[in-house]
Amino acid sequence: MAEKNKKLFYGSIAAVLLGFVILYAGSLYAEEKAQCPMFNCISSLEDNLRLMTGKTVTVTLNSGASYTGKVKEVKNKLLILEKLSGKSYYDALIRADKVIAVETQVRGF
Repeated sequence: MAEKNKKLFYGSIAAVLLGFVILYAGSLYAEEKAQCPMFNCISSLEDNLRLMTGKTVTVTLNSGASYTGKVKEVKNKLLILEKLSGKSYYDALIRADKVIAVETQVRGF
């Protein structure tokens, strides 16, 4: 009888641990999904860029030039892109009011 109780006890512990693993994995997935940048048409372009801090974006300026890099900071009507694509050791300081389009990956993570 004691052997049967041991098996039941260890089986219960295994089931509880499996449940915790599944809950933890689900919360990680939800957290990753929550961090996925999404565009907000109600907010300004500057506010949208601010939400993408740390994410890789391509910005197109009214001159037609495009820059791809990680959003480091958006403040005082300025955008700092770091680690520019094709220029590993370069950052860019861009006037936010000159940005006419923003592209970023929001699906397919």
